[in-house]
Amino acid sequence: MFVPLFCNMKRFFTLLLAAVLSAGAYAQSFPYLIQAFQEPYQPLESPIDITNGELWDDPEWMVYPPFPIYYMDDTLTEFMVSAPGNQVSQNFNVENVVDILIPYMADLMNASPDAMVSPVGYEIAGNEPNRIFKMEWSNAGFFDEYDLTGAFGNLITFQLWFYETTGSFRVHFGPNTIKSADAYQIFGKPTLLFAKNVDFMSADFANEGFWSLAGDASNPTINYIPQFTGFLGTNELLNSDPVDGQVYYFYTQDNVAVTEVNQYDWNAYPNPAQGSVFILVAQDDVIQIFDLNGKLCHTESVRKGIQVLDISNWNQGMYVLKLQGNPSISKRITKL
Repeated sequence: MFVPLFCNMKRFFTLLLAAVLSAGAYAQSFPYLIQAFQEPYQPLESPIDITNGELWDDPEWMVYPPFPIYYMDDTLTEFMVSAPGNQVSQNFNVENVVDILIPYMADLMNASPDAMVSPVGYEIAGNEPNRIFKMEWSNAGFFDEYDLTGAFGNLITFQLWFYETTGSFRVHFGPNTIKSADAYQIFGKPTLLFAKNVDFMSADFANEGFWSLAGDASNPTINYIPQFTGFLGTNELLNSDPVDGQVYYFYTQDNVAVTEVNQYDWNAYPNPAQGSVFILVAQDDVIQIFDLNGKLCHTESVRKGIQVLDISNWNQGMYVLKLQGNPSISKRITKL
């Protein structure tokens, strides 16, 4: 369903995807690093509806975020949400070359033929220039389940976040009623799919790379897809559906703002943050968190490398982070 010709023809989806992915890719290196962790899911409070009340299936919605979205080295001042229900890309009706992000690879739809029960909307968190664009698919159903059984026993909820300025993004998975989704997945198991510069007007759908998440859903790997032969194999898919609270955070080395961490430097990111912060240190240490009045709020041991600091219970506001072993370099984090 990557081009309008097949937007309402479900059974051609796999064939079209096969045609796209069979093209030779020019770049094998995925342009993001990934961190997988658990964080309590927070539903959007007052999302702006993008469905226009449509009982959606294979939508073509245009979304206009309040700040540019950076993805795959491109800048998007607008983007399209289209089939299979959660594909994010440039508007392929007017642009020949597009980047693709599918945060949950399944043919999704509104989980009722009669009423809106699967809203899709977005809201903005934080303040400029550190805003976060959060888009949510709530209680989405599976087309193939409805097509085969006339019911919606499996429902999925997730969010896609884009960070202003940094170009990083997240996928958050929420509560679901997944019981037998394997029977209704396009490839038998779920994945997240990414593509760079797919040229729909070229004879072979030239592209600069396709990638998927594969393996353990709690700690997946990035899988490069050099050629698609009609299906994705089990080694190119997740072993199971992401559970409630699963987060995948994608960022570049520039997001971390340090190419090499040594004993004199460290980092904390993203900023602003909501449920967790990554702490990157060169050696074991103790981190101290202060409010802006200088009051010590929290102390926690950190180990060499990257680890997750849970801030979900912190009050909203700005905090100063210091290492006991290196107090001269502090970091400021805003808790949303």
